[in-house]
Amino acid sequence: MKYVNVAIDNNNDNTDNLYTYGSDADNIAVGNKVLVPFARGNRFKTGYVFEVMDSLGEEIKGLKYIESVDEEISLSAEMMDTCRWMRKRYLCRYIDGINCFTPVGNASKRGKKRVPYKNMEGDKSPIKELTAEQTAALEVMDPYIKKQQHDIFLIHGVTGSGKTEIYIRLIDSVLESGRNAIVMVPEISLTTQVIERFIGRFGQEKIAVLHSRLSQGERYDEWVRIRTGQVRIVIGARSAVFAPLDHIGIIIMDEEHESTYKSDMSPKYDTLEVAIKRAKNFNGLVVLGSAPPSVVSTYRAEQGIYKKVVLKERYNQVALPQIEIVDMREELKSGNKSIFSRLLYNEMQACLKENQQVILFLNRRGYSTFISCRECGYVMKCPECGISLTYHKAENAAVCHYCGKTEPLPAVCPECGSKYIRHFGTGTEKVEEITAEM
Repeated sequence: MKYVNVAIDNNNDNTDNLYTYGSDADNIAVGNKVLVPFARGNRFKTGYVFEVMDSLGEEIKGLKYIESVDEEISLSAEMMDTCRWMRKRYLCRYIDGINCFTPVGNASKRGKKRVPYKNMEGDKSPIKELTAEQTAALEVMDPYIKKQQHDIFLIHGVTGSGKTEIYIRLIDSVLESGRNAIVMVPEISLTTQVIERFIGRFGQEKIAVLHSRLSQGERYDEWVRIRTGQVRIVIGARSAVFAPLDHIGIIIMDEEHESTYKSDMSPKYDTLEVAIKRAKNFNGLVVLGSAPPSVVSTYRAEQGIYKKVVLKERYNQVALPQIEIVDMREELKSGNKSIFSRLLYNEMQACLKENQQVILFLNRRGYSTFISCRECGYVMKCPECGISLTYHKAENAAVCHYCGKTEPLPAVCPECGSKYIRHFGTGTEKVEEITAEM
């Protein structure tokens, strides 16, 4: 006789606890998916075992017993420990953490294996020699893999410096040590080119893919391949951090600065924190790569929390683009009231004369970024969201970019009645209009 503490999949905050059941199965284990009678009506509910005990401190009257154990789906003790940590860290329910690890979909009724990218041949281009910077980076990180010592490395490498080749060499070392790897990219659209590169080097049979654009059947079959140890490398977007992989030797987060690594759906987790938690459980390495590292990662590297590796040169020695920062306050002092600096205007003219193209980036939608009264300082804000409304000239309206609420542009200030209410700031609509005029 065994006793188990089970988290119930009941979709209710009030039942987010561990419930004790008896089990006649001596091989019951932490992470098992079970069917149990629950509440007064004894309706059967799915649950997951968090603890297994040989005895109870005190007798429980009316103790209920596990009805059955799912032979196909189970999680490891490490995954259950991570779920418990997520509940405390992100204030989510037990089952929310568990659902991150468990598969969607079901096994194929026809027994057909659904493998994404099965027709991809992979990038067969010859392996290039490492640069001095790449070699130095590997010499710093590889000993941690050999010793199976947990740490966090930040690779600050310019675009085209060969970070991916470093990832591949590190994973090669991890596989030689008998352990496994997770590789994450911030966008699903980027996974294809990464998969192509990795299939070319490691072969398709060693690689599984996890992201939300796969069909439910593909995701289920990939999950099974990973859980049963058929693959060694998992590639995907942020959800790949929950791959049911054992013996993790390295977790790589490419473009670690991207905001998509933070989930805005329940549970609202930070992929980096989960990656560090899981890698630490296996004494694995966490490698973060970026051309512009996040402010947080930069600070942690400066404080010695992360170990920093710098790649300053591009692999093929192509010169980096020239970048010039113009102080628009000085432009205004010299009489230039345009949104364009003189330097930008002249460079655009030169490009057009050479029949070249120009791209102007601005991270502000609309015509003007806010509407304000010059008399009293009133700023139009969304009554629902509390943020400044943006002026859209085409609609002649003030628009909230959070909830979409639209309000007409007032003729006078709603606060003081002044006629000096205007729209200020520059959005893409204004840039387009002024560029066309010029």
